[in-house]
Amino acid sequence: DEMHNFYPYYYNQAVNTAWNTRLKGDYILFARAGCAGSQQYAASFGGDQGSTFEGLRQAIMGGISISSSGFSVWGSDIGGLSATPTAEVYMRWLQFSAFSPLMRAHGFNKTPWYYGTEAQNSFIKYYWLRENLLDSIYSANIASGKYGTPMMQSMQMAFPDSNNVKAVSDQYMFCNDLLVCPVYTEGARSRDIAFPEGIWYDLFTGEKVVGGSTKTVEALLDEIPVYIASGAVMPITLSDTTLKLSDSISGTGRSALLITPPTTEKTTEFFTDTTSDPTTYSIAPTSGNSFKITSNGSNQSNG
Repeated sequence: DEMHNFYPYYYNQAVNTAWNTRLKGDYILFARAGCAGSQQYAASFGGDQGSTFEGLRQAIMGGISISSSGFSVWGSDIGGLSATPTAEVYMRWLQFSAFSPLMRAHGFNKTPWYYGTEAQNSFIKYYWLRENLLDSIYSANIASGKYGTPMMQSMQMAFPDSNNVKAVSDQYMFCNDLLVCPVYTEGARSRDIAFPEGIWYDLFTGEKVVGGSTKTVEALLDEIPVYIASGAVMPITLSDTTLKLSDSISGTGRSALLITPPTTEKTTEFFTDTTSDPTTYSIAPTSGNSFKITSNGSNQSNG
């Protein structure tokens, strides 16, 4: 009883020490249990949710909760654990996992070819989208270790002064600039989104939305509503031939910046590793309908 919480702390610490002795940081540990402080030693398991929409809802809420508790790196099982989900559950969970700190499949029958052509195409789409965003996801992971800011933030954490989002529990910010709004209701092809104050841009269409209110947006079966904050500068990798999100970058990737017009001056740090200084991108509006971006630092591979 006395060791109930600290058992996983010391267990994760011991395994971390053993692996680091041999692998010098080139590994990841994924732990089922944890307590306050153990997040410095291992990533966290999202739990054994059922392969249903209720299980997906639990994974979303659990992820937002554990992130709010200071555990930045975690992941759930795409499609739940033991049972075989419907194709709709699988596809919606796949979308959510693409915008989670860890994207992973685990359990029985959780590969896309069990769920038909549409699910297979959806897997390809979100697999490559994840690869497109991986530089920014990795940078956010390093930043969370340096500053303690979770990769995934609840609305209350990200916008403490924005009254219209304080009570919203099913959407979150990912990697600082992405507003992610998972769909977890059977048959739903739209959902309500509470947009924080400011200007937002649809990740997939570029549509501009003025924040400060709640709007109903379309969310077809193969779509998850994701919006980018104004003034974002996100290093990404695109197909060398199409320069489009979700296209294959296998052997043909090209570094690029995903940018949204700023309304005020904004600074973003981009990390490529844990030891070098970050590249700092500063973006600010200028006269007319234009803006200026400057950068400095040691990692300017995305100039």
